[in-house]
Amino acid sequence: MRSGNLYKNTNAILIKSPGYIPGLFYRIKKYGIDIADVKPNQPIHPMQISMKNGGVFFILAAAIIIVSCSKQDSIAPIEEPVPIVTYLNFTQDTIPISLSVTTARKENVGSLYTTAIEGKFPDSTVRKNNLIIRVTGDSARAYGNTEIFVSYTDSLGTAYANAVADTINKVTITKLEKKKGGLVEGSFTIRVSNNPKTKTYLLTKGKISTVFPEY
Repeated sequence: MRSGNLYKNTNAILIKSPGYIPGLFYRIKKYGIDIADVKPNQPIHPMQISMKNGGVFFILAAAIIIVSCSKQDSIAPIEEPVPIVTYLNFTQDTIPISLSVTTARKENVGSLYTTAIEGKFPDSTVRKNNLIIRVTGDSARAYGNTEIFVSYTDSLGTAYANAVADTINKVTITKLEKKKGGLVEGSFTIRVSNNPKTKTYLLTKGKISTVFPEY
């Protein structure tokens, strides 16, 4: 039955929306008003209402599930990087020493390219121990006597160095990552003497763990 701008069927009524846009109508239902894009003057069958409402419900349900999953992903805990413990540990004759302030760097000794590893105490002005190990290469391998240059300062501030011909000297680099923040690990046994060679230290059980702050 037609009356003015109202179009009826058994379960729904259509009325033109304000500011008429072709094909756009309000659908008046038992539970309220919603917008339906239908052809002008076309009644809506009850099955259409049911199917449209079911489709909207399915879309809303899927959207809720997606948002819920996104929120769960966003609150997942972020794994913090494990901090690297750096040190240069060794035994000076019978005295264990652990130098906790360390660094690795590229360095030239005359015409030789070397990888330098240095360690010292945090309060280096009071505790003067300082060890610099230089090896003539930049790869993870064993280095022998002629490939090693060592400078050592004891707790009294006396300087020592290794003899290049001394075959006891050995440095083994087990890991060397050539990049900024790259890890350097290894071990060493080194003998050093003061300049007049009146005193000698044997540095044994040496352990290296440091990084390249730059590369």
